[in-house]
Amino acid sequence: MVNERYFDVDTFSISLRDAFGFGRYLCLGSSAADIAAALRGKLIDARTRSSDDGIAPHAVVLDLRGGVDDGLAQLPEIFKSRVRYVVAIHDIKESAEFALREREALERRIITIGYRKAAAYYDINPYASLNEAHGCFIAPFERVPDAALGRYNLEILEEERLLHTDMLRETGRRSDAHCVRYRYAAEYIRPGDRVLDVACGLGYGSRMLFEATLAASVHGVDLSDFGINYANAHYGLADKVRFSVGDAEVLGGIADASIDFIAAFETIEHVPHPERYLAELKRVLAPGGRVMLCAPNDWTDETGRDPNPFHLHVYTWEKLKSEVSSKFLLEKAFIQVAGGAMKCHFSPRSWQEVDPSNPEYEEAEWVVFLGMKDPTEPAGATFKETAWEIPSSSRFNVSAFARDYLNPWLVKSMVAIGLRSRSPALLDRFRRKVFAAAPALSVDAGAALCGLIYEQIERGDFSERDELKPAVDHYLAVKRPSPHQRRWQVSIAYAWGFAEFLRENIAEAERYFRKCSAIDPVPYSPILGNKTLDALFLRAVLCAGRKDFGGARVLLQKSIGLVRRWSEGGARNTWLAAWLNVAGSNRSPLPFGLAEMAILFDKSARAAYMLAVIDSCDERPGAFAREARGFLERQIDYLKSELRTLNWDNRQKTLEALDLNAGLQRLKQHADTLADQLLERDHRVEELAGEVVKQSDRAQELAAEVIKQDKLAQDLARQVMDIDAHAQSMGKNLQAEIESRDRIIAELLAKLQG
Repeated sequence: MVNERYFDVDTFSISLRDAFGFGRYLCLGSSAADIAAALRGKLIDARTRSSDDGIAPHAVVLDLRGGVDDGLAQLPEIFKSRVRYVVAIHDIKESAEFALREREALERRIITIGYRKAAAYYDINPYASLNEAHGCFIAPFERVPDAALGRYNLEILEEERLLHTDMLRETGRRSDAHCVRYRYAAEYIRPGDRVLDVACGLGYGSRMLFEATLAASVHGVDLSDFGINYANAHYGLADKVRFSVGDAEVLGGIADASIDFIAAFETIEHVPHPERYLAELKRVLAPGGRVMLCAPNDWTDETGRDPNPFHLHVYTWEKLKSEVSSKFLLEKAFIQVAGGAMKCHFSPRSWQEVDPSNPEYEEAEWVVFLGMKDPTEPAGATFKETAWEIPSSSRFNVSAFARDYLNPWLVKSMVAIGLRSRSPALLDRFRRKVFAAAPALSVDAGAALCGLIYEQIERGDFSERDELKPAVDHYLAVKRPSPHQRRWQVSIAYAWGFAEFLRENIAEAERYFRKCSAIDPVPYSPILGNKTLDALFLRAVLCAGRKDFGGARVLLQKSIGLVRRWSEGGARNTWLAAWLNVAGSNRSPLPFGLAEMAILFDKSARAAYMLAVIDSCDERPGAFAREARGFLERQIDYLKSELRTLNWDNRQKTLEALDLNAGLQRLKQHADTLADQLLERDHRVEELAGEVVKQSDRAQELAAEVIKQDKLAQDLARQVMDIDAHAQSMGKNLQAEIESRDRIIAELLAKLQG
């Protein structure tokens, strides 16, 4: 599939800033001024002329649309200036069959100078978009370190190509397929994760994982001395990205439960003992940690064997799933195609998520599974907080999971939004198991119970209400809760009240909203007050709905008063000293705490907006409803409105396109009908022509027969004329004879009478 792509300077500027960060950028080429202006709008120090201060640009943007050769001729000088990043923009106008080759040729020219594809290459160029070669193409590159370039030139890589290659210094489908796996894997790495890249090869993927995530560290392991030496030279970063020689089946030196994410790409088919290999991965992985594994999908030829001599096993979807699921819980599954090789040769690049239990796909070159080590069975693993710095104060609660949870591994796998499993099935499994097994009043049980309530809300299925309600009331009845018990009391009371509201049980809903708003969130953290304010807001809405505007006013005023108290500190708010449970440590503040506090103030603003019109709520109820949004909510609603407008416009354009397509289909059908009629007429014409030829042949035969008969008639006529002439001659002779005889008879008679 080859489609046309267009250049949007605003989107390009955002992508470039997110890929290469802030710094000085030099823009060269046909649209340099426009690109530099757009970058400055994104707070990038972008210029169109080199500076005289001797400071090399952080990045150079080469717009090659005005001339490829002239633009690339500047590359040696750019490399010599030690520019870290180069971004080439090119408008490929070749026909589809030549466009891919031109793009790859351009990349090879830049790589030959001493650059490699940047780690952000596949952020700027999503995998499927690489099937679109015609049109605008953006190629981001990073300078290869001098020492590494001196030791490992491209010729050395060519010698190692059969087993190892640096895919960031390669072009084409296979390079894209190997690199993009790391890009997709990065989406499942949590902040602070300790990452292992097993069988890392030349290390390019390990570096990609580090740059694309907030991982604390990445450790690459491979059996090849050459590969590890190359990786350390090209991609190593002290204390952050390191490489060592090691056996995937015996990961010596890596402690039990010390890794949070493992990338294990195209390795299982190479190891002698897959069972031992998977067991070793499970050993080093922490509870709730993730592993992404991939293997070629049935790479067999006509003999039934894998022609790759280094592949010791042949894997299919079923076989890989069976082996992986014997050690890990399956969270996600994917199908990958690169195309251009033995399998799926004519297919475009694709990465497709499928249901691990019931996959639907047409073809697969590789099968990929994302597994998780069961967090409900930590087996004595020692928990270590890796995402956030924990203050030493005993009054710190927000992320003091090791202190307050029986099983703190549950937080990142079952509790925290953005960190927990993305599989609804796994979340349900964890919650039910913990709810059934953990002590009823434990923090763990509270987290599981709250999750089960929200599951009901999301499904709109409240069939388990009667089973859960006793647990809800039991948990809310705890009189002196620990900070994290308090956290779950507030959330459970709000969630249960909202579930009752959805069930049209308004009295029960208000009862639980009152319970929620009666619990002081501060002993845990002021940010917990977001649920308190939501409960007060819904109670105010219900009051206004039954025209109890005085009651609504009291609840809205309380919302503002609480936020003021929670944020002031003082004698009544000793738990908030130095905003400990909002921001954590000053050296490494909790970003989510400050964000939650901003939302808290916005919900207070919502109450203020509503209070501004509450006196006329009965006369203009719509205005009261419209004001029931905070400032941030209004911005979000505005963006949603804009998005709806865009979606509507796109839908209209889609409908127009569908109408045009339908018209084209009708025209095509009409053209096909006309073509069929023409074919039918051509066939009839051919039949008639054949008949004409046949009749012509018959006519010629008849003409020849006529000529023949005419000639015969002429011959007969001549014969008749001859016979007639002969007859006339004979008649004359006979007449003469008769006349002669008559004279003789007359003479004889005369003689007799005489």
